[in-house]
Amino acid sequence: MKTISLDSFLALLRGTVLHPFVSLLLPAGLILSGHERSPVQLGPGLASTSWVGGMSRRLHSTLWCVTAAWILSINRSLNRRALNPSPQPRPDLKNQVIVITGGATGIGALLAQKLDAAGATVVVLDVSPLSYTPGRRTFYIKCDVSEAAAMREAAANVTSSYGAPTMLVANAGIVRGRNILDATDQDLQLTFGVNVMGLLWTVRAFLPGMIAVGRGHVLITASATAYTTIAGVSDYSASKAAVNSLVEGLQTEVKHQHGNPAVAISALYPATIGTKMFRDLNAPDSLFLPILEPEDVAQRMFDILASGQRFVEAWSDEIYCLLTFFPVAKWPTCRPPRTRSRGFVSSQRGCEWASRTRPVMSRIKWVGSVLESYHECTELDLEVAYP
Repeated sequence: MKTISLDSFLALLRGTVLHPFVSLLLPAGLILSGHERSPVQLGPGLASTSWVGGMSRRLHSTLWCVTAAWILSINRSLNRRALNPSPQPRPDLKNQVIVITGGATGIGALLAQKLDAAGATVVVLDVSPLSYTPGRRTFYIKCDVSEAAAMREAAANVTSSYGAPTMLVANAGIVRGRNILDATDQDLQLTFGVNVMGLLWTVRAFLPGMIAVGRGHVLITASATAYTTIAGVSDYSASKAAVNSLVEGLQTEVKHQHGNPAVAISALYPATIGTKMFRDLNAPDSLFLPILEPEDVAQRMFDILASGQRFVEAWSDEIYCLLTFFPVAKWPTCRPPRTRSRGFVSSQRGCEWASRTRPVMSRIKWVGSVLESYHECTELDLEVAYP
């Protein structure tokens, strides 16, 4: 049974008072029932229609709900349009060769099983052995993603044995859970070697093939800790902040430098997930930042791949809507600068969603301050071994 969280409350708002059409029922109901006087006096023609004003505070509040609902809806639509300038049809998963790094355990394992059940050919690259019995279309290659040569060799092996990969899930990650001054050199090297350099080697190994054929989808597992840091995972947060920059850079380079908007770059920014990787994390399971169920995160990743569209989402779609409400527009900021024209950016000329971190930063920092106060600045006691 799922616990009640801020996400539940926001989902309720989004389906009621912040729904663009449902919200219209609020002022309409008050006026039609006679509880409020219409601020608009209708005449026989448009020219004779006039504004009489005199709205009560109650009617004024409902109109603000309508305005917020429509701004939020339009903003969401423009974001998706900017992120998907050339929408692709839903892919047939039965014809896809999908590579998953870090797919031996955790959400990667759950995603691999879901994709296998959908008929996709799944190739798991991981340094650890599979923690589950693989399906008949799931294959395993032992590979250390932090080693460039090993990743290139694995990519060649995948292509020769199973065909050219059409989807890539860069999911491999590690957290050591030590304070900066207490962490060993190996701890820091592993954290950045797997989380940052591993992502670079993975993308460099598989993305060129997708660009060459003009189709593909790369889904990167980032983290909400890219925006807010708690003591004990500073190195992990720094590595995920680097991942965030790589996501933005990839989105821009694939589109503008390679001229290939058909290759989708998506990213997911979950908060703490209830997996083995974070089992010793003394993180608050609070209203603002609930611990996510691995099944829910894996299902969201599956939905993104099955849709064929680009997505960049924070730890929950509902909370993300709240964080990006003020300021609303992320879509006007684009790269490179040559896409700008007279101070206004046209999505048809290559508008990017790469500015997501800028307007969201202050909102997430506020949430981070709440969590830090809740956690009373206690240090995390966390250690995850790396085989």
